Amino acid sequence: WLAVNDTHYSSDYPNNNAFAREVGAYFRKNDPWQHPMSTGHARFVDFYFPDEDWATYLHLENEYDVGATQYAKYQRYSKPLLLGEDRYEQDQPGRDPTDMRYFQRRLCWAWLLSGGSANYGGRWWVVHPYSQTGKRATTVNYHGVKTFTRQLVGLDSVRYIRDYFTTRKIELPDFQSDDGLVTDLDGRTGTQAPKVMRRGHEEFLIYHPNAASDGKEARVDASRQARWRLDLRAARGRFTAEWYRAEDGAVDESGAVEGEREIVCIAPWTGQDAVLRLTRAPISKR
Repeated sequence: WLAVNDTHYSSDYPNNNAFAREVGAYFRKNDPWQHPMSTGHARFVDFYFPDEDWATYLHLENEYDVGATQYAKYQRYSKPLLLGEDRYEQDQPGRDPTDMRYFQRRLCWAWLLSGGSANYGGRWWVVHPYSQTGKRATTVNYHGVKTFTRQLVGLDSVRYIRDYFTTRKIELPDFQSDDGLVTDLDGRTGTQAPKVMRRGHEEFLIYHPNAASDGKEARVDASRQARWRLDLRAARGRFTAEWYRAEDGAVDESGAVEGEREIVCIAPWTGQDAVLRLTRAPISKR
């Protein structure tokens, strides 16, 4: 739940601060189900109440944050962090990401493997079943009059994220982010670097965006395979390797790799962002 949305909070807005605190405290005290509670900040505004008990999760708004750059500043509060709004689909043509399908899945994978989560939004002024948006034209007067007739596509690859975690019964609260274990072999850093999570030293999840560009024009590099060096020197044993193509959920099982060393990982597909899962096989006791 949100006390309110799209609001400014800081020492310059004492009434807004007081309102959010009053509403949050009321529900904290009286909600018998104790729903997750927060309040929605305006875009680019830092979350103002991260250490207050009534705010049980942190809600942010940003723009083109496909590298989950905002996550690190809030990690110390040990609360769920939701990027509630980034760029919408079919909103403002001059600001909408060009490759919406890639943009939205990259946003979600990056935030998940940083420790947070990201949200999707499209046609915010009307309620249309996603699968029927290509058959339902809609007009909005917001930053000018616009009519949209095309099918939404931003969630087309996001369903494979759901499938990935549910079919493998992966529980992300058991993992911690550790991006320092990986180095991109093509020199990509920052928002274009791979994202890493690990469960102790028994399981590793790595998402590589294989990006050619960021921001509004974020797109995959059609000429390259995602490839990186992974530091497994602290991980004993043999690991089974499974590749997952983020675009459509295709799987490639690549056998086994040995731990206690650095390894080179090369995705089996060109022009695709990809996920690698390494799972340690049971270590025999002699």
